[in-house]
Amino acid sequence: MSQEVSTDDLPRRPRWRMPFIIIVSVLAVAVVAVAGVVVGRMTAPGPDIVVTSGPVLEESPGAEPLPVGASPGALPSLTVSTSVQPSWSIVLTPDDGLADEPTTASGYRLVKAGISAGQVAGVLGPVFGVEGEPVADGDTWTVGTVGGPRLTVMDDSRVTWTFDDASASAQPAVGPPMPADRAIELAGAVLGSIGVDTGSVDWQVDRFADMTVVTAWQLVAGARTQLAWEIGFDPAGALVRASGFSAGLEEVPGYPVVGARAAVERSGQSGWSAIGPTLIASGGETVASASPSASPSPDRPAMSVPVTQVTVTGADLALAQYGQPDGSVLFLPAYVLAGTDGSRWSLLAVDEPYVQFVDQPYPTAAPAAS
Repeated sequence: MSQEVSTDDLPRRPRWRMPFIIIVSVLAVAVVAVAGVVVGRMTAPGPDIVVTSGPVLEESPGAEPLPVGASPGALPSLTVSTSVQPSWSIVLTPDDGLADEPTTASGYRLVKAGISAGQVAGVLGPVFGVEGEPVADGDTWTVGTVGGPRLTVMDDSRVTWTFDDASASAQPAVGPPMPADRAIELAGAVLGSIGVDTGSVDWQVDRFADMTVVTAWQLVAGARTQLAWEIGFDPAGALVRASGFSAGLEEVPGYPVVGARAAVERSGQSGWSAIGPTLIASGGETVASASPSASPSPDRPAMSVPVTQVTVTGADLALAQYGQPDGSVLFLPAYVLAGTDGSRWSLLAVDEPYVQFVDQPYPTAAPAAS
């Protein structure tokens, strides 16, 4: 992250009213130089801008989003709680022709080596026009004052930060929302000033009566992640608020990958059933469910158990996003599976020992005091 910030083309922030609260999303900022191959800025396709007249967020169709898998050394391992259970039963069965070739593939992780929350607060404060020195309170660093422009940075695994200005409610915002191209231009200036390669994002613009929200989705291997820069402007083009985190994105090569057939077969085993599969797209065909193995007696009601049965006919190796208990994020090799009913599923492809099952007691109420 460079501290030489140029914001000459940004309007100064007036006193405005902020009746609409931006939906806060994560914000990945390239502020860290780490050992290895840092690939936090990928090439993005041409942006398809979505402009809406009402308070409805619509994603840009420029890139397909990465699947988000269920999840609570040299290669970071996925930690899975064995107490996690799927909400319903999904049974995958490999087709006879499904390939089964092990390989290796790269994953990605967010890292914060070489940066600190205090450092981030010191750099981002001037960018957002917040005066004062960063002040630490436990794991939180703040710049500014309550009731005015204020930046908060958390010393967590993502170095999460938020900016807002409570004094902006002094005057109402007036005028129509700004054009989409102007909003992208202003957002690009802000993001570029904190080290973001704006050529590596998938843009989204949402226009409201009194605010224009720009979202720049981070791409990994050509797919859109859930990491994004989100910035809101009032009708005059003044920055209203922003939020995010400052961890960097790093490639992790060499994950061992099981064959597609092996991945499908293990998905029903103990432990592995807790991390997949994840539905990407439902099928357009109806597949008859299997008949019961025996007819129950009419005098005894039978218990009905919902089960989704999918026969997998094809698999392509891709990536999926997994959250960790400590708040960190891993992007790991995963298969995109095709079912006979037209459905598509994501399923973790990484082999042990880079998936670790950790016992986690099921949460119960604390015993009553005697």
